[in-house]
Amino acid sequence: MMNNISANEYRRLKNKVLICDFISIPITISFTIYLYGSLLDGELRRVNELLLLIPVTLITVTIMWFLTSTDKQVKREKNKETRKKNKSKKRIAVEYSLIVLVFFLLIVYAIKR
Repeated sequence: MMNNISANEYRRLKNKVLICDFISIPITISFTIYLYGSLLDGELRRVNELLLLIPVTLITVTIMWFLTSTDKQVKREKNKETRKKNKSKKRIAVEYSLIVLVFFLLIVYAIKR
């Protein structure tokens, strides 16, 4: 356990890291690969292909989880929360608007294609 983090905060950060590793990341990666493949094909793929990607991604994330240190991940999450807390509301709004703009540009590109 890290010296400068209390036990409760360490547990909270560790749970947050585990949720991110085993829920958020596999769903995000699987859905992104599914959408990218659909864009390349020019039509939506079957949902079965999406459902097959999730276990493969979970296996990969599990292997990566065994290879990385939990303390390092907790420290990284603590740093991420500190950086997020220091951001201004304008900066956050600009970042999200840029993400939405890129998303719409990708959709328009896929439609025009």
